[in-house]
Amino acid sequence: AIHATGMLASWGVVAISLRSLQRTVQLVREQEREMSELIAFAPDGILILTPDDHVHTANAAAERLLGLSGGAATGRSLSQLLGAAGWQSRAPDVGELSRPMAAPLLWTLMRAGEPASHVEVTWRRIDAGRRQLMLRDVTERVRAERMQRDNQSQLAHSQRLEALGQLAGGIAHDFNNLLM
Repeated sequence: AIHATGMLASWGVVAISLRSLQRTVQLVREQEREMSELIAFAPDGILILTPDDHVHTANAAAERLLGLSGGAATGRSLSQLLGAAGWQSRAPDVGELSRPMAAPLLWTLMRAGEPASHVEVTWRRIDAGRRQLMLRDVTERVRAERMQRDNQSQLAHSQRLEALGQLAGGIAHDFNNLLM
């Protein structure tokens, strides 16, 4: 009877442990699904690179920024990926991504017949040589900064012309006084 009671108690502990383990597994699966959805719907592009610089994971935003769709990024090396998307001059230096990040990189991506896209790239080492790249489209910011520089240049030119006009007016006034 004592042995049977001990066996029942052991089975009870096992059953409780099993239920606890099942709840933990369910929680982990829910968290994994939430994280997967978070990555999939992130507004910034996210690429996970293997140690040999092949794309392991790419979210829809990353593919959209690179001009790809339908999982075309997965399995390709980053340089192949950029070439396959048709990016031409001023191609990004992929080698810079192997060094520790000092500051975000600004990639200018150009394709024939399309305006240039400006992408800010940040990265971090995840584990065992894998890296996570964050791609943010900063095209509008770069255009706004360029417009601001152009406007400041035009303002400075206008101010120089105004000063020159005032000087010429002063000289004409003085010359007119001499003639009088």
